[in-house]
Amino acid sequence: MESSLSEFWKNPGARDSIQYRAKHANGTWVSLEVVAYNLLEHPAVRRSGPKWARHQASRKREDAGKDQMIAELQQTIANVKTLTGVLAICASCKKIQEGDCWRQIEAYIRDRSQVEFSHTMCPECSALWYPEHDRN
Repeated sequence: MESSLSEFWKNPGARDSIQYRAKHANGTWVSLEVVAYNLLEHPAVRRSGPKWARHQASRKREDAGKDQMIAELQQTIANVKTLTGVLAICASCKKIQEGDCWRQIEAYIRDRSQVEFSHTMCPECSALWYPEHDRN
């Protein structure tokens, strides 16, 4: 520590910081950071300038929160399933061919992702299959 301190004094304009633990007046241990600027050659100051210590608990909480968020995002990315390749799909009923079996496209996709389906009809199909209900 003494060698780094002597180097600090040799470098005008240097900025340095140190982190350490100290015992608070209430008896608990706290993490602190001390920051110092070497202003020995500054004409208005000519001393070691602003030094302060700040409590590191909030920064450590923020870092822990960021670490947890990163871990959650990595887990989410690991769970993402991507459909790739070529699917044989029936032009009429829209079933998917898997080997010798034909399955509903909804079942195929549901097994490979986290999606549920809700069925309805587009206006064109509704008019085709139920012309008596066509509102046009």
